[in-house]
Amino acid sequence: MDEARKNAFRVLKLPETATQEEIRAAYEKLEERYSEVHYLGSPLWDMAAEKRELIQAAYKELTEEAQSVQTQAPQTEKAEPECSDSVSRRLRALLNRNELDEAQALLEQQENRENDPELLYLRGMLAWKRGWLDEATQFVDAALRLAPQNQEYRTGRERLTGGLPPSARLKQQIKDRQTRRACAACFAECLCEGICEAICDGC
Repeated sequence: MDEARKNAFRVLKLPETATQEEIRAAYEKLEERYSEVHYLGSPLWDMAAEKRELIQAAYKELTEEAQSVQTQAPQTEKAEPECSDSVSRRLRALLNRNELDEAQALLEQQENRENDPELLYLRGMLAWKRGWLDEATQFVDAALRLAPQNQEYRTGRERLTGGLPPSARLKQQIKDRQTRRACAACFAECLCEGICEAICDGC
């Protein structure tokens, strides 16, 4: 076994004999632990971001070959609908990796779950990361109406008052200047001002 795979097992806190199911379970557990929705406005944001990068790289290292084999295998059976917890874990992982289109597509597949507070909250987090603060607030408020005692939702709602994430603010600044037909020099200044702030947010 090469050193990269050995290191990946160490990052996920797994023995080198772990199965694909155990690898996925460990990855999802760590993704949830360091999910950025827990660190909005926190001084530990950068630390959590670094941890997520390590976890994601380790998971990719240990599953790339298995995913390739699965892709080549013929699909003979229709997949069973995913349970709520599984969908939630996948959505959180996609949001952590800033794979927003994939997260949107997964949300749109969830039929008859318009009143699920967890999905409403994650819809709010998706809107927040896209820079849609009003829509994010509406979704998180809806989740809180259904689950008013959920501390994560309450904390997330409080942190929404801090505004947009760095990458969304940068995009909004660029859009504003483009709308005003700013000159090339102003546009470059906007980009330089925002890029350092946004880079840790996956922009």
